[in-house]
Amino acid sequence: MACKNQKRLLKHQIVMKRGSAVDREINQKYANDKKMSTKEKEVSS
Repeated sequence: MACKNQKRLLKHQIVMKRGSAVDREINQKYANDKKMSTKEKEVSS
């Protein structure tokens, strides 16, 4: 049981560190796509 909790905690720490980098990458990917509305961009990320 303790191992499961530790694994979840580690995943959460990784997500917290990588979150802004992932957001930046997604924004760069969709920045040039003028046909997509902002709502569609938010949903896809």
